Parts: sequence; structure tokens; C-alpha cells
Amino acid sequence: MKRTARRWAALLAVCMLIDVIGAYPSFSLTGPLLTAIPAVGAGDSPSITRSAGTTTGPALSLTGSALSLTSSAFSLTGSALSLTGSAILLSPAENTADSTSLAAIAMKAAVLEESKWYRKQNPLKKEHQKLLYDSCRKFGLDYVDMLALIYTESNFQEKCVSRIYYGYFQISRGNCANWAKTLKTPNKPLDGTLNILWGTTLFAGILADKRVKGLIGEKKRDAALSVFQRGTGGYDRYGLNKAFLAKFYKKRAIVCQWYGVK
Repeated sequence: MKRTARRWAALLAVCMLIDVIGAYPSFSLTGPLLTAIPAVGAGDSPSITRSAGTTTGPALSLTGSALSLTSSAFSLTGSALSLTGSAILLSPAENTADSTSLAAIAMKAAVLEESKWYRKQNPLKKEHQKLLYDSCRKFGLDYVDMLALIYTESNFQEKCVSRIYYGYFQISRGNCANWAKTLKTPNKPLDGTLNILWGTTLFAGILADKRVKGLIGEKKRDAALSVFQRGTGGYDRYGLNKAFLAKFYKKRAIVCQWYGVK
């Protein structure tokens, strides 16, 4: 009878602790908190010792192995709660609240990542916005600059054809064949996925060209855009294409407004 009374007293203490936890959701405990040393005799009460703990973080956690109540002792540890030894078992080892919190954090992270590349105002298909963003990261290109370039060249029209120029980046017919062969893709310049791949690969090569790679900032951008629009031979003969750059910067200003950048 005494042992049963002691068990229920211990259980009551656990319940009181849980009530405290619920009352202070912003409090966090780590480290071993309470440990009961098993009693020497079957009729003896367990002796309880306290060890140091620390407070951290926005959520409550009890670290260690588990909370258990047995016939001779109990210990308070861990995020899991279990009462064993007397046919009582409370063991929410998978904390629903924690799982929900983790899912919410993952969702917020996904939304934050998407905000780097997706805008409703952007006429590109959502999957093409993502593809362009990923290609820019792969080649070290400025995403806003590439959007502004597509805006200037084709007004975001995937199937745009102007004489011998095709697609988002308005790649010439001859270059389309060359890029298809080089990158081992079908020669389908009006396929936005392929046009983005070709265009970003082409621009990455221009940034590595001797005419551009030694420059920095706006000078580098202007030279690269002029080489893109005129070709290396045209750039060598005529230099910067100021008329094209003027159009580009007007389009770029609009894209910057969409993405909240300068």
C-alpha cells in the first residue's frame, strides 16, 4: 500500500511538471533535470537528486533518455514521456506539436527560397523562372540582369521569332544549331527550357571572354551585353551598343521593382 501511494505521489509530481511546462511554452530546459536513485529495499522510497540544467531556445525540451516510472525508481529525462512498471504507458515519442513546428519551418523556408526567383508580375512561366534562376546560380550570373535581357530581346515571349533570331534570348539560327550540337540537345530554339539553357551558357562564356573578364561592375555588364548583342567581331569594331544598353536599363528598372532590388 505504501509503495502504491508513493507511485501515485510520483505520478502526481510528473503531472504537476507537465502543467508547468504547458504554462510556460517559451521556456526551454536541457540537460539532466531530476534523477531518482533506485531504492535499496523493496519497501523504501526512491531518493531524488537534482543535477544542473540550462535554459535555451524558444521551445521546451527535456533531454536525456525518457521519463519513466518503475516499481523502484523513476527518472525525468528526454522529450519522450513514459510511465512503466504498473501497466501505465504514456509515450508520445513523436511529438505532434514538434512535427507541426518542423513542417511550418520547412514551409517558411520553401516560401523564402521561392521569393528569390518567383514574381506574379514576371511574364515567364513559373517553371521557367525557376529554371532561369537555377541556371544563373550555376553559371554565376545575375538573375535580374538575365530577366532584363530576355525582357529586352523578346519581351518574355517564348515563341518570339525575329528574322533569324529565336526564343527568349533571340539566339541566331546558326548559333542555335551550334549550341544544340555542343550541349547535345535537340535543335528546338522555341522550346523555352532549351533557349534558357543555351542563353545562359552563352552569356557565361561571354563573361569569361578576354574583352569582359577584367572589367568590374557596370562596365563589365555593359561590355558583356554589347558582346551578346553584337558578337565579338561587332564589339571589336564598334564597342558598346549604347542604344541597346539604354533599352536594357529601362527594362531592368522594371524588373528591379518586381524584385525589390536596385
